[in-house]
Amino acid sequence: MERKVFLFFIVLFLGISIHTISLYPQVKIKEKVEISPGKKLQNKTVNQLGKYNCDLGWDNQSHNLKFTYELVSGEPDVSIYATIGCWNPSWTSYSVTGNITATVEITNAPDGYYEFHYGVDTNVAVTIHHKYYIDDSLYAEGETTGIDAFGSFYINCCLLSTQFFRYFTLQDFHSTGNCNNPLGIEIEPDYDNNLCYKGSYLWNASMPVNVSINDESGHIKFFNKKTNTIHGTSISADYLSLNSDYIIYSDLPLGADRQRAEVTFEWYDSTETRETYFFYPPGLFYLDEDQIEYLKTCSMYFDNDCYPLDLSDLENDRLNISIIQGSEYVSVINDYTQQVTGDNITIAFDSLYYFSLINDVVSDNNIVAIIRSEINGLVQTDTVIVTPPKIKVIVEPAELSPGDTTRIILLKRYDDGTYASFPEGQLFYPDLTAGYDYASILYNGEMEDYFYDVPDSLKLFADNLGELDSVEVMLRVGTYINTEIPVSVLQIDREKTERVLKIPLANDEAIPINNKVKKKKDGIKPKLIGGGSWGEYVEGFAKVIIKKPTIYVAFNPDTLNPGDTADVIIKLKEADGTLLDFPPEQLFEVGVIGGCEYGKILTSDNRTDLYFKDIQQPVRFIAADSIDADSAIVQLRVGIPEEENSLAKKKSAKVGSNNYCLAVNYNYEFYGTGKGNIKLPELVIIYPTKDSPEEMITIEPRMPEVKCKARLKNYKKGIVTFEWEYWVSYEMKRWTIKKDTLCSRFGRTKFKGKSYSYNEQTTNWSVPFFKDSADFNYKAIRHSYRNLPGYGCDKEINEWIEGNDVFTGGNVFVQVTAKDKNGKQLGFKQVNANNLLGENQTDLNTIYNYAASKEIEAILRQESRTRQFNGNHWPIYGPPNGYGLMQLDNPAATEKQLWDWKSNLDAGKQLYAKKKNLAVNFLDTHPDSVTTEMELKCAFQKYNGGVDPETGSAIFYWKWDEKNGWIKDDRITNGYGDAVWVIYETLK
Repeated sequence: MERKVFLFFIVLFLGISIHTISLYPQVKIKEKVEISPGKKLQNKTVNQLGKYNCDLGWDNQSHNLKFTYELVSGEPDVSIYATIGCWNPSWTSYSVTGNITATVEITNAPDGYYEFHYGVDTNVAVTIHHKYYIDDSLYAEGETTGIDAFGSFYINCCLLSTQFFRYFTLQDFHSTGNCNNPLGIEIEPDYDNNLCYKGSYLWNASMPVNVSINDESGHIKFFNKKTNTIHGTSISADYLSLNSDYIIYSDLPLGADRQRAEVTFEWYDSTETRETYFFYPPGLFYLDEDQIEYLKTCSMYFDNDCYPLDLSDLENDRLNISIIQGSEYVSVINDYTQQVTGDNITIAFDSLYYFSLINDVVSDNNIVAIIRSEINGLVQTDTVIVTPPKIKVIVEPAELSPGDTTRIILLKRYDDGTYASFPEGQLFYPDLTAGYDYASILYNGEMEDYFYDVPDSLKLFADNLGELDSVEVMLRVGTYINTEIPVSVLQIDREKTERVLKIPLANDEAIPINNKVKKKKDGIKPKLIGGGSWGEYVEGFAKVIIKKPTIYVAFNPDTLNPGDTADVIIKLKEADGTLLDFPPEQLFEVGVIGGCEYGKILTSDNRTDLYFKDIQQPVRFIAADSIDADSAIVQLRVGIPEEENSLAKKKSAKVGSNNYCLAVNYNYEFYGTGKGNIKLPELVIIYPTKDSPEEMITIEPRMPEVKCKARLKNYKKGIVTFEWEYWVSYEMKRWTIKKDTLCSRFGRTKFKGKSYSYNEQTTNWSVPFFKDSADFNYKAIRHSYRNLPGYGCDKEINEWIEGNDVFTGGNVFVQVTAKDKNGKQLGFKQVNANNLLGENQTDLNTIYNYAASKEIEAILRQESRTRQFNGNHWPIYGPPNGYGLMQLDNPAATEKQLWDWKSNLDAGKQLYAKKKNLAVNFLDTHPDSVTTEMELKCAFQKYNGGVDPETGSAIFYWKWDEKNGWIKDDRITNGYGDAVWVIYETLK
C-alpha cells in the first residue's frame, strides 16, 4: 500500500527526489484522484546569471504566486513553463547546473493549502525561502537544504485549493475477515495486523476534527487502540491522536448481510466531507492452499484468525461440502481411509478435519475450483487453482495389450501454458507408482520399475496379466529444472546417494511375477561434488490401462429382417481397440447361445446348424423367416483353440465354459461373443403427428403447403414405395335458435399419392390440394330435405364441382403403406395428426374492397362482423345452417365456401342480387311511392329469408294496403332489414 507522511515526505518521480512542505491536512483516499493537465502558458530558455521572476495567476483570478530564483554560479540552462486551470495546480519547472538560491512567495491568495515541491536527482547546493499567508497571518519562513556537488535542479511550485483536498469518492471494500488479507475502509493504508481489526487509521495533524459514523446496525464503531476501548460512533480529536490512537472497527456477526456506514469529517472551519463504506461479515470456511497440483491435497478449515470463535455448539450439526465448479478435476477425499467421496458430502461438523480436497485428474490448464460450505443456513465459499503438472507425460496408445511396447513422450510446461521438448541431455527419474507388477519401464535394453538419471528415450512394456482381465498402471516422471551446475563439478558420486523418491512398496518381500523377481528399490539422485544447485524438482504423470485382447464378433449388417443373411465378422481385438485379422487357416468354434429359435449358422460349405467346431471363415448367419415379436436378439459365441505358441496363448488367459442352446460342451475357452438384431421393418410417420402445429389456410386465401415425412426403419434392401393418404375431415354440430338438436354436417376429403425412398432413408411428399388427387365425401350439407345433393341428413355428395383447386379443412388423419420392389407389404401405419384450419383476413378493407358494394358491406357487418372463422379457426356458424362471412344458409354453403372467404363472399353477393331483384319486382307493383330506403330494407329483409310459416307464402318487408299504401308487414318480427339499413346509412 502507498503511504504518505504529511509534514514531510519523499516520493520518487521519474528518478527525481521530491521534497514537500504541507500546510493543511488532507484525508488519504485509497484510490488516487486524477488531475487533468492544465494549459501551458509559457516556455522559454534563459542563459545568463542573475535573478528571474515568475508571476502566475491562479484559477483565472487575481491571486498570484511569485517565484524568484538567483543563480549563484555555474552554467545556466533554464526552461520555465507553467500550467493553470480550475482545480489544477499552477506550477513552474526549470533546470540549472550549478548552485541556486530561490525564493517562493504567495501574495493576495485565498485561504487554502499551498504546496511547494523541490528536488534534486543529483547533489546540488540549494537554498529555498518561502512565504505564505493564510487568514492574513504570515507563517514561518525558511526551508534550506544544502547539498554539495552539481546536478540538475527542479523546482515545482504548486498552488492548490482547500476544496481540492476535501474531494471524496465512494468506496466499496470487501472484508474477508482473514487477518492475512485484511480489507475494509482505509483512510490511511497503515494496518495493525496484531490487533486483528477491520478498519483504518485516521490522518494526524495539529488541527482538530470531529468524526462521526452513521450506521444503523450498531456494529460499526471507533476503537481506541491505546486504551483498548470502544468509543461509539463519534469522536473529537486532533489529527495526530486520530492517526495514532483510533481505527474504525466492525464486529458484524457471522452470516450477516453487508452493512453500509457513512463517515463524516467536520473540519476546523465547520466544513464537512463524507465517505460511504461497506462492511462485510468475517469469513469462516477456507482452504489452506491457493494452488494444488495433481495428486496433491489441501486441507479445509472452518475458523477465523481475527475473531476468537466458540465452535463447540456446532460439533453435532451437519456440514455440507460441495464442489460447485471444477469437480472434473478435484474431489473430496477422506484422509484416513483414502476414499474419494466425490463432489458433495454431508458430515458432522467435527469430522471436517478427516477430509481434504484432492486434485485427482490431470488438467492441461489452470482450473478454478470453487468449494461451497453450508451449515445452519450459513453459506460460504473459497477457491483454489488446479495447476497442471510441470511435465506432460504422453503414452500413446494409453491402452495396451500384454506384450505391447509403447514410447513415452515428455514435454516441459511453461508458465504461459505452452509445451516444448526438454533440452538435450535432460535427465529424468521415471518410476511406476501403481500396477508395477504388470508393467516395466524399458531403457537401453533394461526393464525396471524405475530408473534414475536417464534421458528422454523411454518406453513402457506391458507384461502378462495372469488371471486379471485389466490393470491400471500409473507412471510418474520427475526431473530438475532451473538447474545451476558448473560443468566442472557435474560429477556423480554413486557411493554417496540420498533417497529422494519416496516410492511406495507393494510388499516388503520379493514378488515373483512373469518368471522374474521384482522388488521396489530406493530412488537416488546424484550427489553434487564441488557446488551448484539442482534447482526445482518437478513431476508429471500418465495413466495406462493394460487389457487382455479379446475375440471381436459382430454381425454385418447388425440389424436383419426376417429371412436375411448377415456376415459374421471375427477378429482379434487389442487393448487399444486395434482389430487384427486371423490367418486364413484359423479354426473356429461357433455356436448360437441366445435367440436359438431366430436363425442358424451358415458355413462356407453351405451347412446350417446351431453349432459347429473347427470351421474356417467365412461364417454367416441366416435369420428365421418369421419372428414372434417386433424384434429379437441373437447371440453367437466364437472361440479359437489355444495351441502352443499361438497368438491366443501369448495374449490371453483361460475362461470357463458353458452350455447354452444345445447340450454342447464348448471346447475352446478363449472366446468372444457378438449380438445381432432381427427386427421387423418399422414404419414411422415423422410428420404430421398429433403434436405438430396446426396447418392454416392463409388470409389471401390459399391452402397451406403441407410436407409430410415417413421412414421405414430396419430395412436395407433397396427401394421402398410409400402409398400415402392424407385425410381432412370434420363433423360440424348444428342447432336451432331454440337449441333443438339438428343433424351434423360431415365432410371428408382424402388426398392420395405415392412416394419413394432407398433403404432406411426418409421419404417426403407434398399434399396436392387438387381435384384429381382426392376422393370426396360430404354429407348433410343442409339438414332439411330437398331433392338436391347434400340436402337432408342422409344425403351425400361424392364429387368436387368447384374448379381444380380444393379448399377444405378439419382434422388430419394420415395413413401410409410401405411396400418393397415386388409389391410385398413391409409396413402399415396410421396416425391421427394435427388440424388444418382457417385464418381470418386481418385487413377488413381488403374484404370490403373485394365486396365492392356498401350494401354487401352492411350485410357483412351484420351477419358475421366480417369474419369467416371463429376464435378456434373453424367456419363461423349461425343457426340453422349459416356459415362464413355471408352466413350462407339456403342454398347451403359448398365445401369451398366453408373454407375460402372469397368464394363465400361471391356466393353471398349472388344471393343478395337475386333477393334484391325479387324485392324490386315486388315493389314495382305499386312503384309511385317507393323510395331507396324502402327498396333496400326490402332487399336486406329478403336476404335474411321471408316465408310465412303458416301458409308458406313469401313475405317481404312491405305489404300493400289499399287505404294507406305501402306499410310494414306485421309478420316481420326480427328487424333484420332495419338493422342492416342503419349500418348502411353509416357507410354512405
